[in-house]
Amino acid sequence: MGQAPEHCIVIDDAAVGVAAGLKAGMRVIHFNRFPEREEALDGAIVIHHASELPSAVAEIKEHIHIVNEG
Repeated sequence: MGQAPEHCIVIDDAAVGVAAGLKAGMRVIHFNRFPEREEALDGAIVIHHASELPSAVAEIKEHIHIVNEG
């Protein structure tokens, strides 16, 4: 995609994907629909419903500059 990892946002609903995004140095939103069964990982923004996604992305965008080349 041509972007540095720190300028990317990962949105994932599985702990393994969240961990991979964090390990890669990306900003991660964990769509955790089952918090009683899956622990939130440090470093990820946790949401429990899709309606929370726009505000989570906005929170990340406040801290990084995302370049749109398309």
